Amino acid sequence: MTDRRIQINITSERSQDGSLCGTDRFVVDETGRIGGQASPFRALPSARLMSNLGLILGSLLVVLIWYLWKGLKYLTWRPYVITEAFRKQGVRGPAYRFWSGSLGEIRSISKAAMEQILDLKSHDISTRVQPFYRKWMSEYDKTGRIGGHPQEKAHTASPFRALPSARLMSNLGLVLGALLVVFIWYLWKGLKYLTWRPYVITEAFRKQGVRGPAYRFWSGSLGEIRSISKAAMEQILDMKSHDISTRVQPFYRKWTSEYEPRICVSHPELIKQVLANKFGFYTKIDPPPNVTSLLGKGLILVEGTEWVRHRRVVGPAFHMDKLKILTKTMAECAKAMLEGWEAEDQQKEIEVSAQFQELAVDVISQATFGSRFAEGKEVFLAQQELQKIVVASNLSISIPGAEYIPSRSNLYKWKLEKRVRSKLVSIIQARLDSKERCGYGNDLLGMMLEACHKPEGQVLSRDDIVDECKTFFLAGQETTAQFVTWTMFLLSTNQNWQEKLREEVQRECGMQTPDADMLSKLKLVTMVLLETLRLYGPIDVLRRKAGKDMTLGKINIPKDTEIVMPIMLTHRNKEIWGLDADEFKPLRFEHGVTKAATHPTALLAFAVGPRACIGQNFAMLEAKTVITMILQRFSFSLSSEYKHAPRRSITVQPQYGLPIVLKPLRAGT
Repeated sequence: MTDRRIQINITSERSQDGSLCGTDRFVVDETGRIGGQASPFRALPSARLMSNLGLILGSLLVVLIWYLWKGLKYLTWRPYVITEAFRKQGVRGPAYRFWSGSLGEIRSISKAAMEQILDLKSHDISTRVQPFYRKWMSEYDKTGRIGGHPQEKAHTASPFRALPSARLMSNLGLVLGALLVVFIWYLWKGLKYLTWRPYVITEAFRKQGVRGPAYRFWSGSLGEIRSISKAAMEQILDMKSHDISTRVQPFYRKWTSEYEPRICVSHPELIKQVLANKFGFYTKIDPPPNVTSLLGKGLILVEGTEWVRHRRVVGPAFHMDKLKILTKTMAECAKAMLEGWEAEDQQKEIEVSAQFQELAVDVISQATFGSRFAEGKEVFLAQQELQKIVVASNLSISIPGAEYIPSRSNLYKWKLEKRVRSKLVSIIQARLDSKERCGYGNDLLGMMLEACHKPEGQVLSRDDIVDECKTFFLAGQETTAQFVTWTMFLLSTNQNWQEKLREEVQRECGMQTPDADMLSKLKLVTMVLLETLRLYGPIDVLRRKAGKDMTLGKINIPKDTEIVMPIMLTHRNKEIWGLDADEFKPLRFEHGVTKAATHPTALLAFAVGPRACIGQNFAMLEAKTVITMILQRFSFSLSSEYKHAPRRSITVQPQYGLPIVLKPLRAGT
């Protein structure tokens, strides 16, 4: 069923001493989304109206269930019982068919009889008027009559005969009864989830002063989200404007202004309480089926002890000392791309966002599969097709069970899933077969397999490792590609910072291929990358749900309530980041992330707490490597064809691409 958990977009205000004010107000959201779109709701018009609606719907449901049960009983169980009763008395007749009885046979016999023309002298018109009875009497009673001599067995032209066996019919009744119970249960649960639960939770929040846009039956606020988003997509922003939330999160911007919360976005302190909770009270939301097929049940989606098990196996592969080994791989992939840019040795325009997508696929393929990266790349290209399916289903209302229907899109999706899994299993098995000869390897797959086979290690099944490889693709390709893309945009529109970074790169790296030690000395590059994550972070919103009844700030949150944290708005909060929050100012990170704002965890691009992004060092290392090598070889500026239109897909990306004018700095380099 479409995910419609209640969501809370919590905002608060701080007093001068930094404590949460007693006058904090909050905005509450009710989802009506597929694949990541949240829709807030307000308290419904009146308790009496909702109560009456609940009673009416409940009554209708009871009546529907009664007639459904009565109908199925009449169509299945009753024919069986009566048939058995007559069978014991030696009575037979034509077969009963579900729903239509013997109507089909009556029609065919009657049709044939209607083609006959009787003799004028013949008064036996039963062959035309009652041909089916004539046929059945001859088949089931040689005397052609009912109730003959007392010594004769009684026969009847029954509209049904005994079915093959009592056991078969009994089993059929049990199966149908069980299916009916399951159907009724899900019907009741669904109606309760779609009507009564929103009312109860709305009332609970209304009493706490919480309001938001209206909830609509079945779709939540999806219609409003679509109309707001459609209008926002028609805007082209000024290139000097970095407040892209008007395009990426237009519904949150509208709702926060319409319902007048004290602060437009959630406060970092409250977000920290949610994300840094170590007791599992705030879990990840259940993803839509298409997202599960894309990611599998990897580290991003698993919970509880399963998450601990996956984390212990995957974690060592992302330690900085292991990632330093991969810097060479990242540099080689970037060099291959840049050599293509240098081929003409003259100024030219390139749409770089697509190039960075291809580069990210090459990097994550080699980093994950090493020498078998060509096969890995084939896997990830299939994953890209799956990703398109997920994006296409965004902002759509799913029909429960639709993922099991063999539609054209589902058949294509299943084909891609099968191709991805079979190829990954083949790569993993080949690595296991060759471990005696050359070990597990130094790539991410090898590190995972090695961690699994240590005496004290946690064991992941083959399916678990397949799912982690899927997770590497999305985390290592899509997010990193957009990270580098937006960094290029900001450096293209801030030429003074481009020159500062180039001077730093020349000073620390010269024209050498950068390694991990060189990259660690690039302080200005790091500041620019952090500012890019603040203004154009690939992920614009975080979500969790309450695993039990909780209190957050001064608001009581019922179990299963979804908490929405639109971090793009948090990153633009002038009370947290200063009056220049909408401006590109990398020097705000001069003294580190924790001192860049009034709150130490205000930068949420990689989240915080135990579920913070495990690949953040990988992403920073790759972005540093690529930007450094571009600065060594080119100066660049924004093309006049560029339209500033960031949009929200799986990540935040430029809707019309990023055309950049490149000018080689040295001929023949």
